[in-house]
Amino acid sequence: MEGTVDDPLKDLEEQMPFFLEHVFAKRRQARFFDDKTEHLTKDQVSLFTVAIWTKNKGENTCGSYVIDSDELRHDKKSVAVFT
Repeated sequence: MEGTVDDPLKDLEEQMPFFLEHVFAKRRQARFFDDKTEHLTKDQVSLFTVAIWTKNKGENTCGSYVIDSDELRHDKKSVAVFT
């Protein structure tokens, strides 16, 4: 790729509003999710959904599964256990 030092700076400047909007939405969603999971008011379960693709004799097949659990944490450790 050829250009001046200013070219990537201009690209960054053009993309910044979209990036900042994305960061704002992500933080707001994370705050809402944290608030809801910290203040649970009903008996709840977690549903972990998975689609497993397999190939048998050249044919692709998809199986859909749901794991239900009383584990209410939804952090990366919980996802790793379910996976």
